[in-house]
Amino acid sequence: MSVQETSLAAYADAVPQLRPRQKKVYEILEEQGPMTNLEIAYYLHWPINIVTPRTNELVKLGVVQEMTRRPCRHTGRTSIAWGVVTHKAEQMAMFN
Repeated sequence: MSVQETSLAAYADAVPQLRPRQKKVYEILEEQGPMTNLEIAYYLHWPINIVTPRTNELVKLGVVQEMTRRPCRHTGRTSIAWGVVTHKAEQMAMFN
């Protein structure tokens, strides 16, 4: 199995096993595109201390990654904008 196939297999295993809050953060990023932790918190009406651990968990699972660093829409401070790791073929198979 190639590295790419192994990566795709790990990705396919991780997404369906997300806990409810992880899944909500994942879905928001998938729907809205890259967002900072504070933007996610604002969008979901959650405290930042609930969002930050979820994005860190999603990064460790390999389904979310740093997309860019940019000023946060709410604070103006430079922050990491997180985004969904895109494996189109795997996503289509999992969610259809």
